[in-house]
This record gives sequence, structure tokens and C-alpha cells, in this order.
Amino acid sequence: MSKLIPASLGVVGAGGLGMGGWMAFRPKITDPYKEKYKAAIIEEGSTLWNTKFTSMKGKTPINEKLKKASGTSGSEEARKAQHKEGCKEIYESSSKDNKYLSDFKLYCSKNNGDVITTGWISEAPTESIASSSKWHGKLTSLKNNKDKETNLSLKAIATKLTGDTFSKAQGDELKGWCDTQKGEIFLGDKDPSVQLIKNYCVEGNG
Repeated sequence: MSKLIPASLGVVGAGGLGMGGWMAFRPKITDPYKEKYKAAIIEEGSTLWNTKFTSMKGKTPINEKLKKASGTSGSEEARKAQHKEGCKEIYESSSKDNKYLSDFKLYCSKNNGDVITTGWISEAPTESIASSSKWHGKLTSLKNNKDKETNLSLKAIATKLTGDTFSKAQGDELKGWCDTQKGEIFLGDKDPSVQLIKNYCVEGNG
């Protein structure tokens, strides 16, 4: 009997230590999305959740909960809840594993266009960009700053700007860059990308 009692206690003790050990040594998530992209996390009560939910319709996210949310099974309320749950799973996961990066970018985060909501130049560049065109001023500014420009994409565009007149192709290049930036993850007001957007993509800046 005396041998059985310590043995039974040992089992209990091992179980207790096992649980404690699991809690203590559970792998720490490194560089979670909620920290790396802190400025892009959608607040709980934001109406942006509805916008992102609508954008998922007909799409095929990677995260299982987002995949269910994008489908047609169940009520809309239930699918909206799954959308938030899926995003919260991604927020807690490591950004070093980019498995969910596309899901995060498209369905779970603020992008530049969500934060900078007005002023984006939408007009299409014409065959010969007149001085009255909104793109003319932006292209002129980019040309004048090409020696100081550190963004590689913008610098590549700037090196092609040599005269005082600009072609449709040059305008299309800058507009294409702006359109891409509009959908990129928002990195915070102090991130250099935000100032570049204001300089070259938004009216009344630069």
C-alpha cells in the first residue's frame, strides 16, 4: 500500500506539472500581425468590418473561418461573426509565416485607401497631359525630386521624366503606382509611404 500511494501521487503530480509545463512552455508567437501591423488593425466597433465582409463574397480566403464567412451557409449575422473570429485568429498568428498575409491584407486590415478616404486623383491621364491636368503637377513634382527620391518604383518613373511635357504612358505609370498603394496595408501616419501618397496621388498635396 505504501508503494501505491506515492505512485498515485506521482501520476497526479505529473499531470499537474504537465499542465503547468504546457502553460509555461507553450511557444510564444513571434511578431504577431497585431503587433507588426498595429496601425492596420480594425477596431471592434468599426463600420469597416461591413466593408471587408462584403468584399469577401465570392472569394476564397485561406483561413477556414474566413472561408466559411465568404460562403452562403448560415445567416449573415453568423457569417459576420466568423469573419471577425477568423481575423482575430490571424491577428494573433505570427506574421513571419505569410500563409495568411493575403487574407489579412484583403479582409482583416485597414489599407491606405481606408484611411486616406478623399482626394485620390481618379482622372485618367490623356494622350498628352496638359498643364491643367492634375497629373501634370504630380509628374512635375516627381521629376523635380528624382535625385532625392528613395522609393525605387517612383525613382524608376522619375528617371523617364525629362521634359516639361508628359505622355499618357508616364501618367499611367504614376497612376498605376497610386492605385496599387491605395490597396496596400496602412502602416501608420508616420510611415514614409503615406507622405509619398500625399505627394503624388492626392489632390492639393506635394
